[in-house]
Amino acid sequence: MTTEFLNSQFSSLDDLANIDSIVSALEEERTQLKAIASSSTHHSDESRHLLVLVSDLVAKNDTQQSLREIDSLIAQYGPLSLFSGVRPQLIKRLELQESNSVQQHAKSIHTKLETLQTSQVKSQTQFDEITGALKVIVAEIDLLIQSSVADSVKPELSKCVAQLTELVSEVVLPLKEFATDSLAETIRKEGLWKDIHSVSAKTSKTVVDGLHALLVCQSIDIMYRNAVYPQSLWAFDVLAQDFRNRFVYHFEGKGETNRLDKPEWCLNYFETYLEQHLKLTTFLLSNCLKDTPYESEPFAYLFITSLLVPVRQKLAADLSVVVSHKRNLSHLVFELQQFDQRLKSTYKFRPPFAHHWLGLTGDLVLFNEQVFEVWISNEKDFVSARYDEIVNMSDAFAIDRDAVESNKTKPTKSALNLKTLIESITKTYENLALKHQLKFLSEVQLKLLNFYYEKLQSGRDAFETRILKERQQEGHITPLERVCRIWCSLKFMVEAMETWGEQLVFVQLWSSLNVKKKSQLTQSTGLAAARTAILEMASSISSNLGTLTPPAESSADEILSQTFFDSIIKHYTALLARIQKDLVTLFDREINNSMRDYFAINSWSTTSSLKNSYSTELTKTIVTLSRDLTFVKTTFCSSDYLFVLSHVSSVLAKYIDTNIIRVGRFNPLGGQQLRLDVTSLWEQLGLPQTFDYSRLVQACSVLADPSPERNAAEFKSRLGLDSLETRYVDEILLRKVR
Repeated sequence: MTTEFLNSQFSSLDDLANIDSIVSALEEERTQLKAIASSSTHHSDESRHLLVLVSDLVAKNDTQQSLREIDSLIAQYGPLSLFSGVRPQLIKRLELQESNSVQQHAKSIHTKLETLQTSQVKSQTQFDEITGALKVIVAEIDLLIQSSVADSVKPELSKCVAQLTELVSEVVLPLKEFATDSLAETIRKEGLWKDIHSVSAKTSKTVVDGLHALLVCQSIDIMYRNAVYPQSLWAFDVLAQDFRNRFVYHFEGKGETNRLDKPEWCLNYFETYLEQHLKLTTFLLSNCLKDTPYESEPFAYLFITSLLVPVRQKLAADLSVVVSHKRNLSHLVFELQQFDQRLKSTYKFRPPFAHHWLGLTGDLVLFNEQVFEVWISNEKDFVSARYDEIVNMSDAFAIDRDAVESNKTKPTKSALNLKTLIESITKTYENLALKHQLKFLSEVQLKLLNFYYEKLQSGRDAFETRILKERQQEGHITPLERVCRIWCSLKFMVEAMETWGEQLVFVQLWSSLNVKKKSQLTQSTGLAAARTAILEMASSISSNLGTLTPPAESSADEILSQTFFDSIIKHYTALLARIQKDLVTLFDREINNSMRDYFAINSWSTTSSLKNSYSTELTKTIVTLSRDLTFVKTTFCSSDYLFVLSHVSSVLAKYIDTNIIRVGRFNPLGGQQLRLDVTSLWEQLGLPQTFDYSRLVQACSVLADPSPERNAAEFKSRLGLDSLETRYVDEILLRKVR
């Protein structure tokens, strides 16, 4: 109600002429308040006492104090009708008084500004006089802005301030023009930019004074005094005018240097200018900031901000054209990103009001939704095309043994190229804002990893069907090499993802998401709520990737301690486990096939002499397994190769035990030949002497022993058969020819 009254009475500062009528209205309000107080029907002494108190309150000019005292009476006597009738009227009166005060103050300031508005600025002396007077007036306006008034009066206060602010700018305009022209003329006359290295102290002082005057001028223009990047200061715009003129000459219009496909030319020109001028300009002119509100800001930052203005304008114009040209757009954004990083690292350029400055890339691309969407669409198209090229090359899954150290998992060419591609994408977005990083991660990188996983999975399924089940041979690639290709692709990408997960860019990205969900997790009552929060986090990254969903058994702490790649790694690792089983199956099959000739030997019981070497029937096994194990050794990392060796050792030992020892008959020479064959086989293949191997050699020792003894316990004790059970020794003794 009071707001409506104020708006109806004061629509502009011109309405202040009616202020006397408003004062009369306030006096009338006071009369009404007295009437309310006098109309009470209570006649007791206490009532008369309260009437006197209220009448005195109403009569006071200090309405704030009257309100405090009426509230005290209400607290003491309760909400009597006498009080409830008076209090709203006191509030209304206070609001009118505050409005009156605001209007009176505003009218006074307005009058002073109008006086200055008629002043002419034709000399430095006049400039200084008007500037000094204006400083005082602006200080009054700042006090008015900070006035403590009722909520209903605040709109009227804002309206008055807005009108005064606009009037201040009108008064400042001729001051700005005078100071700008004076500074520009000084720079031209003194030849500041002709040879800055030979500028005299006198010239430097003259330019500093001009800069300082324009800085002071801007500092009293309420509308423009708080210039925040990318806004620049007037004084530095004048200082940068020489650069602007040169820049426009070279990079606008139809000049040979103005090319849409060469944005690096104008950026390099800008950096060259900085290299040649920034340090010396800062040294000569930085005193201009002294005794101004901008004193705490680095001179270099303010100068660069002004120098960037024509660069930003030129590139913005270029963007409007190249946005429809994929190659040029991608090239422009790439050059912008490189330029931003050099600007930050070389010149420490970081706007003080920007928490995370995203450079010209942010100014021109990231904060332009239309351009950003076109750009990321282009990037996705490029990445998709590059991915298709990687996985469809004729040698995409050939193993590259020269790419890594000898004891590391050797990648396939597709895995190596995919790793390079994903890392190049990381470099593209690692300095972008969180939401843009997430967009690249979810819509590009994680999808690539998902596509590659599906490619390897389909390859494994085809391998299982055609080779393991149907026993088909495809081309010149052996089954072992085929399964190793899938293994190496998976293992190399798992190792890459584990490394990426520890990199700073991904740790910070994951931490940022965790911080956003932290309160929800800590306040939740139970694991279900915590899991819900994290699942939302995962889905916010990419709703299309099931691989991002944490497993049902994960705890909240486990989820929070993960990286972006842990869930995908889990799927890759699960496929690795299946490939490992396929690898084991291949070696088991190879051992069975290659040992057929050896299995066919039936002369163990009739052996009459010991050969100098292993039985020739083992040649096929040694040649075949040596070839396969050499291939694995040069392909797998050391630990995986050791696993394969241990498996082959175990399978061979069990094969010989089951198919030779347990079914054959042996005389001592036959047992000695078997023992020689076993030790030679393990030596030739470089197999580890596992527990199964020890059992096998000790079993051979039992068969080779010429003693007619048939007591297993005595045999164990005499020969030191610590790897064999007594029952097993009994079985072996039965295979000896008596």
